[in-house]
Amino acid sequence: MRTALGPMRRVRDRCETLAIWGMFLTLPIERVLVLEASGFTIRPVYPFMAALIFLHAGRIRHSGIAGVVAGLIVGAVVVSAVTSESPRLTAGYTAWAVIAVLFFVATVGAVRESRDRLEFWVQAYITTGALWGVFALAQWLLSFFVTDFAYAFLGSLPRVHGLAFEPSFFAFYLIPPLLLSLRTVQVRSTGLTLIGVILSTSRTGLVGLVAGGAALTILAKREVAKRMVVAGLALGVALTLAAVVSRGSYLDFVANTVSLDEPESISRRLATWSEAWTVFTANPIDGAGVGAYGGGLHAEGIALGVPEADLKTTNLWLEVLAELGVLGFGALVAWIVIPVAGIWRRRAEDELTSFVLAALLASTAMLAFVQTWWVPYHWTVWIIAYGLAFPLATGSGVLSGQTAASVTRRRRTVTKRESRDI
Repeated sequence: MRTALGPMRRVRDRCETLAIWGMFLTLPIERVLVLEASGFTIRPVYPFMAALIFLHAGRIRHSGIAGVVAGLIVGAVVVSAVTSESPRLTAGYTAWAVIAVLFFVATVGAVRESRDRLEFWVQAYITTGALWGVFALAQWLLSFFVTDFAYAFLGSLPRVHGLAFEPSFFAFYLIPPLLLSLRTVQVRSTGLTLIGVILSTSRTGLVGLVAGGAALTILAKREVAKRMVVAGLALGVALTLAAVVSRGSYLDFVANTVSLDEPESISRRLATWSEAWTVFTANPIDGAGVGAYGGGLHAEGIALGVPEADLKTTNLWLEVLAELGVLGFGALVAWIVIPVAGIWRRRAEDELTSFVLAALLASTAMLAFVQTWWVPYHWTVWIIAYGLAFPLATGSGVLSGQTAASVTRRRRTVTKRESRDI
């Protein structure tokens, strides 16, 4: 029996490794390598996610409090489906919501079980982030010769999207691995990932950099804070050069963020926030139904000439509030508050906690500029941060072994006690 289990376990481990690397490598890809099948878009990340759910299905029961939060989310989705403004759309998005929750609890159950698995996820995330930084640099350079490689141009400088939906989504993907790379002083990974964020010229990315940098400066050790200062100076120099080389176009891009006359401003996004609030006030308890935001707008006589599926809020907080009401919004807040509070209490026990918390808070700060929680290629990017955060927050499983940092602190404590005794 033992001889049979050995090879099977090795095959399982190799499949898991392949699925993890494949998922991280394909996460940012949204516009390429897709297959349309009977109206359903198959994207390259889906098979890897499905494989991870299958491989970790037995660990779902070990997800702890994360399972309770997942149950609240599913409950809110089901309640909203009963009175949905768009029953057909809601049925499809409800299925995606269930898949999202399964992936989340399976991830939590898996990383709680093994510190090595947690570290592997973090390292794979960091490495693939750097690889996409290299791709962004190549795309940026090629854009000077083939303009189609650029998403847009600011003066003479191209913006790149790294094959993602748009530059903002690309930066949204890169911010967590960038912050995690600071933990182990992986200079090359940090530099390459930061290059990708800068070349995307994403205002959403800048929000994430500021939020994550502020969190690390408060939480991490003094040495990390020094590296943050260096990274901040490098970012400042890069942005200054961008402003000079683009002959002021970059500064105009930032200054016109909320201009009503500029097509590149976010004024239209801000207008959708008001529309989302209107949908919420019409369905305050259970919302318009998951995926039924467009139907909720049509029910209020707004944007009747636009197909329901094309109407978005570009603000995840307000989208959840409009689609799932206070029930779903409360579940989302619980999803954030529980790991943040737990990690804050245990931040001195494990050095990884500060960096995961920074990635989580940076992702949370950018949620006001992303949309469609229930589309997997969007939510998977930041759901990973939650999947890593919950085990660290509860302190079980992954913290059962002594980390180098905790051992050092215990030794210092013992030394101080012995000194006092003497």
